[in-house]
Amino acid sequence: LRITLAESGTLEARNKVTIRPQIKTSAKVLAIVDQGTLVKEGDILVELDKAEVDKEIEKLEDSVIQLNAELKNAETDLSIKKGENESDIAKAELTLEFARLELKRYEEGDHPQKRREKKLRIEQSESELAQADEKFKPMPKLREQGFVTPVEMEEKRLALESAKVEVDSAKLDLELFDTYTHPMTLKQKQSDVTEADRELTRVKARAEARVESAEAVRMQKKRQYEAALQKLEEAKKERGNHTIVAPQPGIVIYGGQQDWRGGSEDEIKVGATAFPGRTLIELPDLTLMDVKLQVHQADVGKLKPGQRAFITLPGRTAQRYEARVSEISSVAGSQNWRDPVRRFDVKVQIADRVEGLRAGVTVEVEVDLGELRDVLSVPLQAISSSGNFFTVYLKDGGEVRRRRVKLGVANEQFVQVLEGLAEGDEILLVNPEVVAEDEKEGEGAPKGAPAAESPAKAAPAGGATEGGRPAGARPGGGKTGGGNRTGGGGR
Repeated sequence: LRITLAESGTLEARNKVTIRPQIKTSAKVLAIVDQGTLVKEGDILVELDKAEVDKEIEKLEDSVIQLNAELKNAETDLSIKKGENESDIAKAELTLEFARLELKRYEEGDHPQKRREKKLRIEQSESELAQADEKFKPMPKLREQGFVTPVEMEEKRLALESAKVEVDSAKLDLELFDTYTHPMTLKQKQSDVTEADRELTRVKARAEARVESAEAVRMQKKRQYEAALQKLEEAKKERGNHTIVAPQPGIVIYGGQQDWRGGSEDEIKVGATAFPGRTLIELPDLTLMDVKLQVHQADVGKLKPGQRAFITLPGRTAQRYEARVSEISSVAGSQNWRDPVRRFDVKVQIADRVEGLRAGVTVEVEVDLGELRDVLSVPLQAISSSGNFFTVYLKDGGEVRRRRVKLGVANEQFVQVLEGLAEGDEILLVNPEVVAEDEKEGEGAPKGAPAAESPAKAAPAGGATEGGRPAGARPGGGKTGGGNRTGGGGR
């Protein structure tokens, strides 16, 4: 007994793309492909008005040119500042080097030289003083003897006095040099070195500040230029987005007619307004389709992802397409007040690409739940319900007897009998009591009509049943599957 679950479902595209304009401001629709058109990937779907974005691009291009010129000026200024800084630092370093050399020359050259010169002057003055003293010593005696005149004696005395003054002057000059001139000159030379070193530090600091300032201006201009360039690229990209192409093959379906507040929108047509986020087109790929089912709460537990199924299309009843159960909702869908039964959404995925399908078409789905072997089964129409149990009418010789049976699973045609019958038993396909009553009242069904109630409409007496029906059968007498009897069964 093959167990199947048969349901009616609706075709829907597996891959459906919603086309919304990727633009920042609204734009008018200049051209749009007709609804229902089959398009290929890359085909143009919508052309939007580019006038405003073209103005923005032109404005941004002017801004980019201006900012690029300012950036180049800033880079040139930075290069000039670096060159000036290098020159200023080199000049300050040279001044410091000269000051150090001047100090070293004074300490090692000028100071010792001048001191030697002053000492030599003292020595020479003392020598001259000694000579003047030797010349003056015999003068008084020579004057007494009349060998020299008073004028000559006075000359020698004045020469001696002059030599003494020269010696004192030379000694005083050396003393002043050691006490004042040398220390002052040394400190001045050292101060020149210190000041030159400080000036070098100041020059480097000013150079660094100038470079940082020029670099800051350059970076600012660069950021402004790059930001304008990015805006320009975005504007060009947005301009490209004003031409909308198909990202996949499919059929064109215009978007909804309500805005996000629930108000009505303009109809999707030439001249309509396309704003960011508005759905212009839905593009389902009709070559890959799924079937959406709503499965009774008693049957959904029998389904598992990956189960094999078969799809029958309207007008193609001779051909079945293989499919697989792909999704089973874990939550029941919204309940219709007319139907208190909970139903679960199930998706069945068609395995192969099928051309010529249309979304929304109703198809028949048969899910293969497996099979039972060596099953005792009877046709569904042979089962009657009586109270809370099921019965069959058994032909025993010339008499007809009613027998209670315990049922198991069922498909569209047959139901498993667990207890109450044996293989080879003859059973009736009609309820003779109903037939007799109808014939008696003259308004019933003709002879051979099916039993009044199927087992799917009554509560069972027990056995492998679900919710007051044979397992595998659907309440209300609806279809639950198809299949053939396997194994022995009643006639």
